[in-house]
Amino acid sequence: MLFCDFLKWSASLLLTSQHFTTSGSVSTAAADSKQYMAEASARQQKTDTLAKLYDGSCSRSAATGAADRRLNLLAGARGHVPAATKVATDWHFELRDRIRRGEHLHGRSFADMAEAFIAHANQLREVSDGQRRNYQDKWNLLKPHFEGVKVTDVDTKFLLGLRETRSQDKSKKGAPVRPATLKKDMDFVRLVLRHARSIEAVIDDLPEFPSFCGEAWEVVPNPRPSWITNSG
Repeated sequence: MLFCDFLKWSASLLLTSQHFTTSGSVSTAAADSKQYMAEASARQQKTDTLAKLYDGSCSRSAATGAADRRLNLLAGARGHVPAATKVATDWHFELRDRIRRGEHLHGRSFADMAEAFIAHANQLREVSDGQRRNYQDKWNLLKPHFEGVKVTDVDTKFLLGLRETRSQDKSKKGAPVRPATLKKDMDFVRLVLRHARSIEAVIDDLPEFPSFCGEAWEVVPNPRPSWITNSG
């Protein structure tokens, strides 16, 4: 606006200086002044338009600069993209294959469930203190056999393998573990799985447990000591 005012003042001064010229000269000066004013107005509009365009170009330039920076970052990491893509793809297909095999990827661990069962038993106190201590002792004994095992992994095949593995262990006296002890192992596992089904609701059914019959697995009661047999 200041520029336009200056032009108007200049035109006015020009007309004043030519006041005493002939009428033809005055008409010519007036026409020239009017043309000059029109051109000045056009130049001002052009200036305003350029200013607006400049402001817009600054905004676009800022946005373009941010995009360029992102492209540069991607370009810098271009060498790592194929390797990362391959790792992600392999991981995806591996998970898909495991799901197709029926594997539960995010199930709770059996160890977590065993601890929850013992804590629940201590809270309810429906069995004796001695029995609850037996739960803890049995779990301490079995814990190494359940490392990395989820509750959903404990099926009949797993239980058969557990029975076979435990049968090769030795008792504190160095003797083979008896079938009666192995059956107590299975009893504890069954209690934990019942807790998982009825209290935690993480499984729907219990697997079929190994039977303890036949020559290899039959539970034979301990013979009564002779001093009890002969008393009375």
